[in-house]
Amino acid sequence: MKDRKNLISLMKQQQIDADEAFSILDAFNEGRIGNELPLKVTDIPGKDCITDTGQESFIFSKDEISAFEDEYRIHLSAKKEADGTFSLSSSALRSAGNHLVPYVAFGVLNGGSATSYADSKKNKAFNKGYFESNRALFETIAETVSGKAKGITPAFINPDGSPGPSFLELKIRAALIQRAEYQVRTGTVTENNLFQMTSITNDDDIKEAMSSYTASPFLADLARFVSFDISSVKTACQPLIAAYTQEPRGSREIFIGKDGFPLPLPGGHGQNFKVLKNIYAALESEGKKLAQLGNIDNLGNMPDPLGLALTAIKKPDSAFEFSFKTSVDIKGGILVKDQNGRLNCGDIGVAVSTEEVQRAEESGKPVLFNCATGIFCLEYLNSSINRIIETLPVRFSNQDKDAGTYSQAEQVTWEIIGLLDNPLILGVDKYERFIAAKILMESFLASGIGFENIPLSETGFLEVGHLLRKGLKELLKRVYRLELQGGKWVPVPLEGIMKGIKKGLSE
Repeated sequence: MKDRKNLISLMKQQQIDADEAFSILDAFNEGRIGNELPLKVTDIPGKDCITDTGQESFIFSKDEISAFEDEYRIHLSAKKEADGTFSLSSSALRSAGNHLVPYVAFGVLNGGSATSYADSKKNKAFNKGYFESNRALFETIAETVSGKAKGITPAFINPDGSPGPSFLELKIRAALIQRAEYQVRTGTVTENNLFQMTSITNDDDIKEAMSSYTASPFLADLARFVSFDISSVKTACQPLIAAYTQEPRGSREIFIGKDGFPLPLPGGHGQNFKVLKNIYAALESEGKKLAQLGNIDNLGNMPDPLGLALTAIKKPDSAFEFSFKTSVDIKGGILVKDQNGRLNCGDIGVAVSTEEVQRAEESGKPVLFNCATGIFCLEYLNSSINRIIETLPVRFSNQDKDAGTYSQAEQVTWEIIGLLDNPLILGVDKYERFIAAKILMESFLASGIGFENIPLSETGFLEVGHLLRKGLKELLKRVYRLELQGGKWVPVPLEGIMKGIKKGLSE
């Protein structure tokens, strides 16, 4: 083992939490953690375990309807069926969901520093031909985003090649639009409902960016209309741990990079339960009942009235969105049944082998891919959070990136599913709810960059690209209220948004 005193000094210079990093290292070497790998998958379930949000109507029990109306004071126009159950149309559920705004908090996992996002090896592995044909643009943009907080980098590329607004800018804009709609609909002003988890390496940069957003053309008018102070977003900062070497258990050490320093890394988004613990408690004390949490880089991750209503009525432990896996869904988790017979979410290549996923796909079995979006029922979450923090697995994965070959320790938020007795799995349309940009090539694809360079022989990849581009366009117009002018997506002015809201209310 290298001299710890010297290592601690080097870690401090890299803003690494040495106590946390060594605690994880020692626990692994002593066999106390890292024993869950891989998940023993007993089944890869399909549609039978999901609630399909694309249905025209949904069935509920009398008790579910009554409990919801008593708790939220929102009337449901439910139709009693012959068997004693009650049905609600999707439009009726959306109407109910629109009235849940005061009870819902919206949070983003904003701690990433674009280590994989702009990594050339990861992007090349996505699709070598597509990467090579867009290498010049990739290198230009990678240089501007590398090392930055991913949430404050451009969320997409405009048709004219210029960068769009940041992920965080768009998330705040959509949240303010939802508040404005509720305010116009009810005449009631709601309190701040936004929260985020940042990282110690990017917290200052995010604060600086958010300070500048007070003058953003995407946010300024909306913020004034709903009396929103951008600095009021509840924030908790995730510490950094170190990367580890790839030696066997008992001899693993702190990884030293090419620059002679330990490599600082976040410990995975699953640490949000520890980092955001006080925020979750504060949200419930303020009257919030649901907290939607998702990755900052998924533009489809905004509170959806239908999903919120289903969760509020069904009252599961928590709800999670999944869509059918496509050829570009390579970094993330899938829905499985584990060795305990529970539904769970296993990351491909880490908790579930790539070969196992390929076998399922080749057999024609549908695979449900995690959209990195959860709706936590705060009463359940806060009463169970200590158990979740203690039992959520710590998983180690071998990495081969520009920084070198090392092992990364992470907790995955979505493995909470395996700890729940009653999760609700929401089946969603990928092209409406999961426009992710885990790497730059995905952002390029959704932005419609370089389609002319995709070989016609890659019909599947090209088809997904067109669907992603169509989905992004619809999201930018419908959710984020942008319009295309002169090759750039620009914000619809406040008066245009108000006109659209009032038109919707009259229909």
